Amino acid sequence: MAANKRKSKKFEFDVALSFSGKNRDVAEKIKEAAESSGLKVFYDKDQVALMWGNCEQVYEKVYADDSRTVVPLVSQDYLNPHYSPSLWARWFLLVAWSGRAIARGITG
Repeated sequence: MAANKRKSKKFEFDVALSFSGKNRDVAEKIKEAAESSGLKVFYDKDQVALMWGNCEQVYEKVYADDSRTVVPLVSQDYLNPHYSPSLWARWFLLVAWSGRAIARGITG
């Protein structure tokens, strides 16, 4: 039943992109292609004012609740444990998965 609620829910974004800053050029192309297809895309540079001072809360809400789909652009930089933003990447994936798991009644 929770999965049906998620399907009928109105989302603020159709797609939320998660990526390493080193892959911004690829993310930008995907964003432009998705938007030209009529999709509403969460892209961090478009939300600077909203995110100012509360990035973690915004990301958590967007990735867990406000986006129909989260698209991680997985690359070596995205997952590299020696590259500190990878901690953000792992956190994004955890938040996105946990929000969707809870919505679908999947736990543990």
